[in-house]
Amino acid sequence: MPVTVPLIAWHPSRYPEIEYGMMGSIKAFSIGKDGSKYRLDPHLPNEKGLRYESQEFRDPQKARERADEIREEWRKALATPYGSPQSRAS
Repeated sequence: MPVTVPLIAWHPSRYPEIEYGMMGSIKAFSIGKDGSKYRLDPHLPNEKGLRYESQEFRDPQKARERADEIREEWRKALATPYGSPQSRAS
């Protein structure tokens, strides 16, 4: 089943060292500058329902690229049916 997920649109925060990655109206990511490093904080759940772990990068573009990778992982997970024998649609 094909799933379309919005591209990430990056917007500045009211705080000067933070920007938010929005997917539609969902705040899916944030990137914060801490000294010479950029911390990517994903706000999306992984396949186990847990939040993706934060990661640090030296370049904000690398953090954005990782966010794009997570977005693609998330899109694929949404398109994959749950395989449990007890699964059923609600």
